[in-house]
Amino acid sequence: MTESTQIRHFSYWGEVPANIYMTKTQLKDLDLPRQPGGPVRATVDGRDGAGRRDTFDL
Repeated sequence: MTESTQIRHFSYWGEVPANIYMTKTQLKDLDLPRQPGGPVRATVDGRDGAGRRDTFDL
């Protein structure tokens, strides 16, 4: 993916395809044999654990 390529954006979590896009925290919780990293592939608008609106990298 080049820097000129736009990343996909979802307006809410219900639009995010299951098991395709995950946050770094969600990937870390899977206990995979490597650390999550790499470029952001998509973003989603939502609320954090404290209920504040934010945009999350996927």
